[in-house]
Amino acid sequence: MRIQKLFFCLVMLLPLGATAQGIQFETGTWSEILAKAKASNKLVFLDAYTTWCGPCKLMSKNTFPDPAVGALYNERYVNAKIDMEKGEGPSLLAKYGVEYFPTLLFIDGNGELVHKAVGYYQTPDFLELGKKADNPKVNLRGLKQLYNEGDRKPETLLAYTQATSAAFDPISGQIANEYMKTQKDFGTEENMEFIYNFVNDPYSDGFKYFVWNQEKFAQTYTEELVATKIENTISEYVSKHPELTLTDIRTLFVGAYPKEGERMAGYYAMNYYAQHEDYANYANATIAYFDTYPAETPEELNEAAWNFYVHYNDNFLLEKALEWAKQSVRLGEAYYNRDTLAALFAKLGRKNEAIAHAQRAIELAKAEGEDYSSTQKMLDELTKR
Repeated sequence: MRIQKLFFCLVMLLPLGATAQGIQFETGTWSEILAKAKASNKLVFLDAYTTWCGPCKLMSKNTFPDPAVGALYNERYVNAKIDMEKGEGPSLLAKYGVEYFPTLLFIDGNGELVHKAVGYYQTPDFLELGKKADNPKVNLRGLKQLYNEGDRKPETLLAYTQATSAAFDPISGQIANEYMKTQKDFGTEENMEFIYNFVNDPYSDGFKYFVWNQEKFAQTYTEELVATKIENTISEYVSKHPELTLTDIRTLFVGAYPKEGERMAGYYAMNYYAQHEDYANYANATIAYFDTYPAETPEELNEAAWNFYVHYNDNFLLEKALEWAKQSVRLGEAYYNRDTLAALFAKLGRKNEAIAHAQRAIELAKAEGEDYSSTQKMLDELTKR
């Protein structure tokens, strides 16, 4: 009797075990998958992945096998998992503009993109994604249609910002600015969260509010995270707008860093000219910078001094470089700045001083385990004269 009860219990448990599964992915061709989605009036969920993508592997391990995920996605979608570097992957990557991995695509039976999200999703967020993707009121295609038809209601702009941001669509910043224009009070908890998460235009009123209220934002996000947002906003904007002039850059820095903006703009200009090998303007920008602002590290002074040594023969400029090299040594003596001093004295024709600094540089190199062969060569040439 006990054996019969045990057998009955095991049999009753079998259906539960059989249904406790994650996403079931199709194995057919892309055209077959689309055909199945069209016939069943469902969207395709496509996991666009690569074999080397760490977050892709984590989703396959932690998210896709979850029973709740499987229940939702197997019911509402035809699921596909395709390596973007093999087989049909490269053509799909190009068609749907996949740039990051994982990219999670929701596509109708005609092959048209309906919704898109980028990055690693844990189970709760992935379930929420699955509930939104086939809902035309909140998915990308539906929101885009509303927007293109002229809908500028705050709730529409808010949802569209969130959707385009999740898809890594560059238009999200523009939509975020439009949303902020509908708001009278930027200081509400909801709007501060929105600014922190979505505003990425350094010229926008939302970003200006963020800069001028850093202490208020730091109470929620910490000073470090606030500083990182400002830095990332400026650097990303500059990298995406190569047409910006140095005047534009200065305006950006001063706006983002009211206390340090002028200094940062000067430092940027100095490095800009060096990178573009514009050494006429580099000399002026470097002298202006170090005449205005005290150096923060011996390395930055030494770099400027060495650049002057390499690119100029004018004694005035070399004497300027000599001042910076000496100051670099005072801030932190090392082989590299003693070597620069020796090279500058040699170029200025001050042989004895060049020899003394070369000898000291070699001493430091030996102590620091540095290669001093170039300094030794310079010293040998000086002592032969």
